Amino acid sequence: MDQEVSGHGEGDQSGWYGQNWIGKRFTPAKLLGMSFSRRQFIARSSLTAGSLVAAPALIQGREVSGGGASMPRRILHLVSDGMSQGTLTCADHLAHLIRGRGTVWMDLYNRPEVVTGFMDMRSLNSLVTDSSAASSSWGSGSRIANGAVNQLPDGRKLTPLYTLLGEAGWKRGLVTTTEITHATPAGFATNARSRNDAEEIAVQYFERGIEVLLGGGRKYVSPDSRKDRRDLLKEFEDAGWAVPRTAQELVSAPLNRRWMGTFAEGHLPYVVDLAEDADLRRRIPSL
Repeated sequence: MDQEVSGHGEGDQSGWYGQNWIGKRFTPAKLLGMSFSRRQFIARSSLTAGSLVAAPALIQGREVSGGGASMPRRILHLVSDGMSQGTLTCADHLAHLIRGRGTVWMDLYNRPEVVTGFMDMRSLNSLVTDSSAASSSWGSGSRIANGAVNQLPDGRKLTPLYTLLGEAGWKRGLVTTTEITHATPAGFATNARSRNDAEEIAVQYFERGIEVLLGGGRKYVSPDSRKDRRDLLKEFEDAGWAVPRTAQELVSAPLNRRWMGTFAEGHLPYVVDLAEDADLRRRIPSL
């Protein structure tokens, strides 16, 4: 068992699946009778050049053979925030009406070689989880209270998944149609007492070197709207990130640099709104 922190503070959380907060104790559960360390798993997998987003020069990895099967060069973790089971059916019907074909998501469900499953994402303090607690359950492997980001009720900060992936040499990306500092993307990469600490979350993205950041939320990196007047967008640019602000700038962004793209002050428009507004489509990518 990896006991370097055992889920306490800034370190690996042993027992990736199903950790529970019981009174003042933080008890790692066991997976198939064995403890499970995220750091050891990632290190032993030898996946040293993966990525999470479709930026061609940033996701060039190498195929790694192991156990008779090739390892992935990249992993896409797609989160449909707040989605119920009925959403998939409704979206598939709409896709048939508008595009004449269904969704890839439903197509995957109907393929026998695709594995499906359910996960319990409940927060520590409510049967109804919020975005930050759900995202953090993936990001740190631990249940937390609603409203926090990878932080336990007693203030202990958990190690986000993106920290471990960065240590293992992976290139990481967060692409969202919400503000880039929203609780869902933040849960994979940052720590915060409150999901509303958007300006601090933006700083952590910069300090932790997340390679690709695309979404809305420009107000949290702009000196005109940040409370501390810090020009975080310029700091990204000075440190080597490309900083596209429009759809066309994103298309022409250099492939050999990191990206920090913000395309709206707040959340990005819904796809149905983009479809009806040519000006929006010129300015804002659908992502």
